[in-house]
Amino acid sequence: MYARLPTPHASSRGKAAARRSTHLHLRIGIAGTLLLSLGAFLAAGCDTGATAPEGHANVSIQFGTPTTTAQLSRTSSALLSEHDAIDVQGSNGVLTIDDLRLVVDELELEGDEGSCEIPDGDDCADFEFPRFFLDLPLDGGVVTVDTEPVPLGAYKQVELEIEDIDPEEDDADEAAETRALAEEIRGEFPSWPAEASMMVTGTFTPTDGEPIPFTTFFEAELEIELD
Repeated sequence: MYARLPTPHASSRGKAAARRSTHLHLRIGIAGTLLLSLGAFLAAGCDTGATAPEGHANVSIQFGTPTTTAQLSRTSSALLSEHDAIDVQGSNGVLTIDDLRLVVDELELEGDEGSCEIPDGDDCADFEFPRFFLDLPLDGGVVTVDTEPVPLGAYKQVELEIEDIDPEEDDADEAAETRALAEEIRGEFPSWPAEASMMVTGTFTPTDGEPIPFTTFFEAELEIELD
């Protein structure tokens, strides 16, 4: 099984750490554009050749961004050894995105009822695993996340949940995992707010102006269907 998602259903809420109130419209625009870009290249693949229990397959989830679209184009920077950048052309300038990080809370594969190739159809209804910190490549490459074996069958939806690192609404076990993840993230990004689930860094170059660097945090969510 392999599915690409050319038309994702996405929504975003731009409740971000704002240093300049005049950039509110820009921050919301960034979130929407990036979530759509992420959805365009989120893919799930099954490898039945790898070792897995009978009636199951090893699944890999891949994340990436398109190298070119009508509004996005890949550029490179000699100052960025680990990331290329993407340019977003706007009516008042060019937004260059150098780095994009996400806190992925859950990935779920939802199966079609009765489609499984094992007797117990309930086993292939859903598949989930705990949240993790994703460094999304911006150069057309992909990050692959391997999962535990899942039952063979047809899956109609991939649901991606992006979450913050605030443990207050978690149960005891989840809160401990969230605190550990927050400590890991803040080891690299000390100013990451508890309510943020996504970070974008880059520059905004106004028309006939000089580049303005920014680091912006968002609360965001995304759901993608294979229908």
